[in-house]
Amino acid sequence: MGRHARPALPSLTALIDRRTRLPVNDATRDGETMPDESLLAAAIEARRTILTDTAA
Repeated sequence: MGRHARPALPSLTALIDRRTRLPVNDATRDGETMPDESLLAAAIEARRTILTDTAA
């Protein structure tokens, strides 16, 4: 991602640290938690990639 993605770090960190769930209309328990888990994993990976790319 590189240095140009560093401004996104505060938003990614806020997303990772949030304690509220996304509003999802799904009748199943897994259907309501899966989007949260996927978003969290993607945000963590994006932050890791940005930090790794800018550390070099």
